[in-house]
Amino acid sequence: MPGTAPMGRSRSPALFSSQAPSPEQMQHTVDIHEILRQTLIVAVKMGAPSLLASLCAGILVSLFQAVTQVNEATLSFVPKFMAAAAALMLTGSFMYSTLHTYAQTIFDQMIMVGGS
Repeated sequence: MPGTAPMGRSRSPALFSSQAPSPEQMQHTVDIHEILRQTLIVAVKMGAPSLLASLCAGILVSLFQAVTQVNEATLSFVPKFMAAAAALMLTGSFMYSTLHTYAQTIFDQMIMVGGS
């Protein structure tokens, strides 16, 4: 039947008209690609300090074990833990400011598109 939409859905005149939508009909849009990119960057900034510190501590402990031929599996846990804790203490304010800025940006974008 002409004029009817398939599967019982009705066509909205505003969606299929050739006229430009009025300012009341226009919604502010948010670039999802940019939000996902920012999310991944923030995740890397949050995880990198402790992971890199643990990596460096693990390499140093493994070099020490290779040089001294001490093959103790539990020896590497404490230095890695201490390195990760030190990295978190040293970079905690940076991580806080990064997460705070990201959350503020996300909430501002939610307000912009009309979320409450």
